[in-house]
Amino acid sequence: LKEHLAFFAPGLLALGSAAPWGDTEAKRRLLALAAELAESDARLHAKTGLGPELSRVDEASGAAAAVDPRYGLRPEYVESLFVLYRVTGDDVYRRRGWAFFEALVARCRVPGGGFAGLADVSADRGGRDDDMPSFFLAETLKYLYLLFSDRDYYPLEDWVFTTEAHLISARPRCDDGSCFGSADRGPLFALPLDLLLLLAGGAALALLRRRRRPRLRRDS
Repeated sequence: LKEHLAFFAPGLLALGSAAPWGDTEAKRRLLALAAELAESDARLHAKTGLGPELSRVDEASGAAAAVDPRYGLRPEYVESLFVLYRVTGDDVYRRRGWAFFEALVARCRVPGGGFAGLADVSADRGGRDDDMPSFFLAETLKYLYLLFSDRDYYPLEDWVFTTEAHLISARPRCDDGSCFGSADRGPLFALPLDLLLLLAGGAALALLRRRRRPRLRRDS
């Protein structure tokens, strides 16, 4: 069985192969395995452009059948396409991403605006599930956008993508002038300004909630 969530694996292996350290032959094997898994995942998307939530794959023949045919606008497949394209520069991953995007627009776009998941990816006119989860915007569309951006736009050498596709700088940002104050004013002022604002906002919310908490009346 293969879950849609497992489609991130080729991208993970490709990231490992691009590490600036480690054995060269081991990294070559990692990238070859990533490409092999991505090829298998592409076959699961070949019929309709979108992959099912859960598939059963025959190891001998490679044939696959949908066990759970839903598609919930998940990002994992295009996440791996993005990483593999950034690591290899092979346009095959862009072509697969474009096929995915075309299927997404054709089958999941709602006439009134927005997108919705499918009840059955194998059906020509499958019903939609009336739901557009937040990760579709935060991950699926973001990875599609980055897949077709220049390879030096948010390069993998400088940015780390979390499991929810949030970007974290892999390099100290104080050198870019984005830290609050100078480094000799103590550790607090050497923190990035956005982190300081986040901490201050959290403290303010905690104080507000405490003030709004109803007080228990004591019986006289």
